Formats: sequence, structure tokens, C-alpha cells
Amino acid sequence: MNLNKLFLVTIVLMGLGLSSITAESVTSPFFSKSLSVSRIYSHQKGYKVLYRIDKALAHPIYIPIEWFSPNSPKTDDGFTKAEFVYGYGPAYPYMTLFWRDGKFHHLRLFVNANYNDYSWGVIKPGDDFSGKFDINAEPDLRF
Repeated sequence: MNLNKLFLVTIVLMGLGLSSITAESVTSPFFSKSLSVSRIYSHQKGYKVLYRIDKALAHPIYIPIEWFSPNSPKTDDGFTKAEFVYGYGPAYPYMTLFWRDGKFHHLRLFVNANYNDYSWGVIKPGDDFSGKFDINAEPDLRF
């Protein structure tokens, strides 16, 4: 075997060895679930989000406005409890929930950037939601 072929075979074998090292899986303490959102209602204290349990049923969760603020209390590892991701398209709106080690951690709301879209609504000023937007409570989730 000449020197060029030997060099090429060595490089290929080294590449195969390195690829087996980098192919290891990494376990994460996070688990996520994405849900289709029917409507997002804004309120001075937060957002009422109707997400789909199945084709016929929707369930509301109430997300305090403070969870979206970078100045609000954060999770133990520095995340805000909630964030908006604005975009356009038929997939919007939807929500991704994150759990860490089996406990609710944070959520992301992927919303239509156009506030005139049907997915946005406003809660009437007279409606009382005083106990719904508790900054310290975990969201009431049903699946």
C-alpha cells in the first residue's frame, strides 16, 4: 500500500472513531409539550389563554403579566416564567410548556404579531379576575 492510501485509510478510521464519540446522547432535566392555542385575552393583570385539550374542548390558564417581565422574579436558573415569541403563519398561536425535573418551569407563547388577528381578544373591564393571576401559583393545566 502506498503512503497516500495509508494516509487516507488512517484519516477515515480516525473519523469513524471520533463520530462514535460525538454520537452520545445527552439527557436533559427538561420536558416540553406544545399545545394549540385558540385565543389569547389580554387583561391589565395578565393573559387568559385558551388552549385546546382536544378538537372540541379548550381549557383556560391565567398567566400573570409579571411573568413576562425581565425584572420579575425568575426561576432558580434565571429564566423568566413566560415569554412571547411573535410570528405569522397557520401554526400561530401555540404554547410550549416546560417542566424541569417533573415540576413546571416556564412557558413560551408563540403568538400572531398582528394584534388585529382573531386569536387576540380583550377581557371586558367589568369582569372580575382578581384571584386568577396569582404570580406565585402554577398554571392550572389539563390535558
